[in-house]
Amino acid sequence: MPQITSLGKVDISNEVIEQIAGAAASEIYGVKNMASKNTMDALSELIKKDNPAKGVSVVRDDDGLTISIHIMIDYGVNMQTVGNNIIERVKYTVEQMTGEPVNKVIINVDGVIG
Repeated sequence: MPQITSLGKVDISNEVIEQIAGAAASEIYGVKNMASKNTMDALSELIKKDNPAKGVSVVRDDDGLTISIHIMIDYGVNMQTVGNNIIERVKYTVEQMTGEPVNKVIINVDGVIG
């Protein structure tokens, strides 16, 4: 949702929010890496360099943002603690950097790496 001021308009794309959320999530202890959202993402990973938005999708509605994150975690860490830490960090970081409210952060643990 664009932010309109007397000086102009600021419109932040979903792709930028995905990059912010992915970078914030990857900083959390226990997150091994971001997982691919789908098969096409997995194929594009073979040709692209590391992308912080990998495994992240953003949906906007009238109430704010819903962010879905797919991750791989380290073996032996508490999944619930890692998930809660990601939710808090992503919500705080996205809201601080964009000014847009985050209603929900959904964490999908797609694998454990040991």
